[in-house]
Amino acid sequence: GNLPDGRPFALSTPQPKSPRTPLVLAVSDDGYRFRNYTVGDDPNFLAWLPGMHMYGRYGYPYFATEDGMGYAIYSVNKEQVWVARFEIANL
Repeated sequence: GNLPDGRPFALSTPQPKSPRTPLVLAVSDDGYRFRNYTVGDDPNFLAWLPGMHMYGRYGYPYFATEDGMGYAIYSVNKEQVWVARFEIANL
């Protein structure tokens, strides 16, 4: 996506074959070189409740902006929804 100031960003778990960790926000000034900010990096992904496909620490990431703030919204263990807040000017 693009931030309100036009800079491209990506919010993802970019490590192949990992248990969906770390969760990284990547921001670029030119669309080619990205600065990476770690949003979550806890490899302990044990679920509270048993169930099928309960693997992967961070999932379903979404990024929203409002009033100069950025919000990374994501699930943790498919059981909780967490929000991390950033000042966009500091990215």
